[in-house]
Amino acid sequence: MLFGVEFDDGDNISGYIVPDGHSDIASITVTEGGEFSFTMPCNELRPSVRDARRHDTGKVGFRIDGSIIPGLVTKRNLEIRDAKSGILIYRRLPYMPPVNKKVMRLETQIIPAVAFDRHVSPLFHYVQGGLDRFGHETALQSFHLAVMASIYLSGRIMIRNYEEFFEKDFHFVGFFYDPYYEMASRIYMISRISKTKNVFLSERDMITFSPAAEYFQDIDLSDQDDVRRFCKRMPARVQDTMRSPYVRQLACTQPEQLPDKSSIASAIDILSRFTVVGHISNTLPYLDAVSELLEVPSDYLKAPVAYSPIQELANNLKEILAVERLLEEDLIFDHYLRQAINLQIS
Repeated sequence: MLFGVEFDDGDNISGYIVPDGHSDIASITVTEGGEFSFTMPCNELRPSVRDARRHDTGKVGFRIDGSIIPGLVTKRNLEIRDAKSGILIYRRLPYMPPVNKKVMRLETQIIPAVAFDRHVSPLFHYVQGGLDRFGHETALQSFHLAVMASIYLSGRIMIRNYEEFFEKDFHFVGFFYDPYYEMASRIYMISRISKTKNVFLSERDMITFSPAAEYFQDIDLSDQDDVRRFCKRMPARVQDTMRSPYVRQLACTQPEQLPDKSSIASAIDILSRFTVVGHISNTLPYLDAVSELLEVPSDYLKAPVAYSPIQELANNLKEILAVERLLEEDLIFDHYLRQAINLQIS
């Protein structure tokens, strides 16, 4: 999906949404605090979009003025979203001056840090979390909002597909837990896919993790012997799904790709281009660096924490040789990451 706002002069807001479906009707949802919320179709013609065969009618443009929203010029908490996906198209600048930086927080955990995103989002003009829940083109468009000087993005994306933005004024931020903890998080989440409503995983993730979800659906996570049995008997297809997620995310371009020893150097190389990198073993330097980047007091941000049920499972996984083999690349990567952070601190 392509989208953007062409101008906002106070009395008029003009923009466009080119939906993924060639014949889909583009629509926007407009909200302003708790005062109103409505949905309207995009009814302005964009001939270039039609001529390029991106949309069969070309009716992908929208314009909002005082006839649609009386007193539009005074509406400061205005947001415009794609009605189908919910992705933010535009929001007006808040009263407070925004942080005039472009920041991408790479989500490395399967359980995303939504509270962190919610906490820092008021600091920026444009904000979009969970980029991994959208298609590549839609996520890419969020990076391409050239008219915005203040952008905050986050998501568990394959970072190699977005390398170009290291050279386009984006600051990349990443935080890592112990590999066993992340594996425990994945088993914890994936084992519940068939039992609880998913709010974090994309449709593609649901397909990618389906072999593991089917395999782990009957595991008793409170029974150490059951955990050991499931991990030892893990079929090859499930192993491929679960293998070294950190190195895979940093070094590969597709979720189906399998990392190998050479991927470790590639992962370390791209991580060296990040503005801020943190590790659960020492969170204070990470918080200090992020607060400096976001121009907020050091006590504005809360430290990442490990949740006790997942940490207990992670401790059990450390005793299982089959899991160690599954995490071989991530464990080597984690060793070098800890070393680099400790050297930087000292």
